[in-house]
Amino acid sequence: MMRYITKFRESYDLVIGRGFKTGIQSNRILLTAILGTILKLWLVTGQRLTAVYGPHDDLLFLSHARNLEAFKWLGSYNNLTLSKGMFYPLWIAVVQAVGLPLLMAQHILYVFACAVTARALRPRLQNPIVRLLLYLFLLFNPMSYDVETTTRLQRDSFYSSLTLLVVACSIALLLRLNRTLRVTAGWSVALGISLSGFWLTREEGPWIAPQLMIILGAALILLWLEKPPKWPKLVVVGGLPLLLLLLSSGVVATINKFKYGVFCTVEFKDSDFLGAYGALTRVKPVQWKPYYLLQKETRERIYTVSPAFAELKPFLEGPVGVAWTFNSCTGAGLCDDIGGGWLAWAFREAVAEAGYYKSAPSAMAYYRRLASEINAACEANRLDCLPPRSTMMPVWHHEYDRIFIHTLIRSAGYLSRLSGFNVQPGPSAIPISDFDLFSDMTRERISPPQTGHLRVAGWAFVQPPSRLSFAIIAKNGQQADFSITRSASPDVYDYFLARGQDIPSAHDARFQITTSCYPDCSLVIDGENGASKKIPLDRTVIGGVSPSLSYYFDSIMYSQDIPLYSTGPDRIKVKMLDKIAKSYQVLMPAITLLSLAAYLVCTVFVLRRRLAPQLWIIATSMLMAIGARLGLLSVIDVTLFHGINPRYLQPLYPLLILFQFVAIAACVGLVRMHLVSRTGGNKVHPR
Repeated sequence: MMRYITKFRESYDLVIGRGFKTGIQSNRILLTAILGTILKLWLVTGQRLTAVYGPHDDLLFLSHARNLEAFKWLGSYNNLTLSKGMFYPLWIAVVQAVGLPLLMAQHILYVFACAVTARALRPRLQNPIVRLLLYLFLLFNPMSYDVETTTRLQRDSFYSSLTLLVVACSIALLLRLNRTLRVTAGWSVALGISLSGFWLTREEGPWIAPQLMIILGAALILLWLEKPPKWPKLVVVGGLPLLLLLLSSGVVATINKFKYGVFCTVEFKDSDFLGAYGALTRVKPVQWKPYYLLQKETRERIYTVSPAFAELKPFLEGPVGVAWTFNSCTGAGLCDDIGGGWLAWAFREAVAEAGYYKSAPSAMAYYRRLASEINAACEANRLDCLPPRSTMMPVWHHEYDRIFIHTLIRSAGYLSRLSGFNVQPGPSAIPISDFDLFSDMTRERISPPQTGHLRVAGWAFVQPPSRLSFAIIAKNGQQADFSITRSASPDVYDYFLARGQDIPSAHDARFQITTSCYPDCSLVIDGENGASKKIPLDRTVIGGVSPSLSYYFDSIMYSQDIPLYSTGPDRIKVKMLDKIAKSYQVLMPAITLLSLAAYLVCTVFVLRRRLAPQLWIIATSMLMAIGARLGLLSVIDVTLFHGINPRYLQPLYPLLILFQFVAIAACVGLVRMHLVSRTGGNKVHPR
C-alpha cells in the first residue's frame, strides 16, 4: 500500500506539482512584463508632441498623411512630393483613422517590437527570466523616449521599431529551421512585411544588408546541408522576404508612375536625378574645401558650359542659394557657401523655381539634359572632372582617412554612453493658428510654444534733438506688441561731453523695452529729423554712432515665464524617465565592454573548435549592422554635416542592447559546454 502511495506522490510531483510551479513562475514573469509595459506607457504620457514648422520633415509628413487619408495619394506634385519615403505618412494616416494618439501608437509599436525580439530568441534563450530581462532592458531603452527623436513629427522613432522588427524576424527564422514549413513561412512573411516598411521609410536602407546576409545566409547553408536539402524551406527563407520587398516597392513605384509619371519610390534613388547630381559633383574645384561639394567658383565654371545649369544661376546665386547657405550656417556652421548636406535640397528647389517641377517627366528630362551637358563638357576637357558618377555619395579625399577613423571610434563611444540624450521638453515652433492642424492629425497634446519676454536695455538719441519713436518688427514684417520705459541718462551725456561733444539729447536717452517677440525680431528707431535704423535683436549688433543717430544696447535678454510642463504629474513622469536614463548611462559602457570581451572569447572558441553556434552568428550580425551604420554616419559626419547624433543613431540603440545579451549568452553557453567536456560529461555542440 505504501508503495502505491509513494508512486502516486512521485507521479503528482512530476505531472501536477512541477507543472503547477512552472505555471506560477510563468505567470509571474508574464505579470512582470505586463506591469513593466504599463509603467513605460504611463511614464511616456508625460511627454507631448513638439510641433515644429519643418517644410521638409514635419509638415511634409503631415501633408502626405492628410492626402493619403483623403485617398489622394501624396497630393499634387512638386520638388518635395517624392523626396522622402511614403511609409511613415501612411503610418500617421492609419493611426489617425484608428483613433490612437500618434506618440502612444509609436510607443506601442516599439513595445511590440521588443516582445517579438524576446519571442524570437526563445529557442536559444530558454530561461524565461533572461528573456524577461532582455524585454525590460529593451523596453526602457532611454532613446525610445528621447525628446529629439520621439516627440517630433519625424520618422526616427518609427524607423527604430521597424529596424528591431526586421532583426527579430530574421533571428526567428534562423532559430526555427527545424519547425514546420508553416511556422517558417509565417516568420518569413513577417520579415518581408517589416523589411518593406523599413525600406519605404528612409532612403539609406542598405546598411541593414550585412545583418540580413549573415542571418539568412547561415539559415540557407544549414538548410542546404540537410540531407536531402529541404527545397520548400530554402525557397521560403531565401526568396519570400525579398519577393515581398520587391512587390511592395514595385506597387509604390507603379502608383507613382500612374500618378506623377515617374517609376520610383523616392526621387533621391531615381537614376535621372542621381545622374545629374553625380555630374555636378564630379567637377573638380580649383581649391578643395571640406564639407562643400559644389563651390561658387565651380558653379560659375559649369554655368558657362551647360545651358541647362545656367538656367539655375538666378536662383542658386540668388534667394535660393542665400536661404540654403543660411540653413547650412545655422545647422553646421558652414557660412561661406551652400554646405554639402544641403546642396541636394538647394539644387532641387532651384530646379523647381526654374519651372521644371510642374510634372515629374519635365523634371526628369531636365536632369537628363543637365547630366548630358556636364558629362560632355568633362569628356571634351572643357571642365576638369573626376570619372563619371551617378550617386549622392560625396567624393572621398585622402584627407578624410584619419578623420574617419577618429570619427568612427568617437561614434562608438557616443553610442555606448547614450550621449546626447535629453528628456526635457522642447517648445513648439509653429504659429498658434497651426496648432489645430497638428492636434487633429496626431490626437496628441501639443507642447506650447516658447513663452516669455525679450528685454532690451540701452540708450539712443538723435542730432539735432528730436522726438524718438520705437517699434518691434517680427520676422514676417508685422509689428509686435511691446512696452517701453524712458529714463534720464546723465552717464551717457557725461561720456560724450568728456570727448568734447555737448549733446543735449543725450540727457534722456535711456530706454528699456519688453516684448514677447522672439526670436528673429528687430528694433526700429525713428527720429523726427528723418533718422531711421532697423537693428536685429540677435546680439550681432550692439551699437552704432553716426552724425544723425547713435545707439547702444546694454543688454538683450530673453526670459522664459512658465515651464512647458506646468502640471505636477507630467513633471514627475519626466523626472522618473530621466532617472531611468541616467542609470542606463552608467551601466551601458561597462556592459558594452563586457559583451565585446565575451564576443571575442566566443569568437576564439569558434575558430579553434570550428563551430558556428547560432547565438554567435546572431551576435556577429548585430555587430555588423552596428558597424555598417556607424561607418555610414561617420562618412556623413566627415564629408557633409554632423551625423553622429541621437537622431541618426536611433535604430542602433536597441541593436546594441540585443548584441549585449546575445554575446554574453553565447559566451556562457560555450563556457558551459567546455566545462562539461572537460569533466567527462556528454559533449554538447551548441547550435
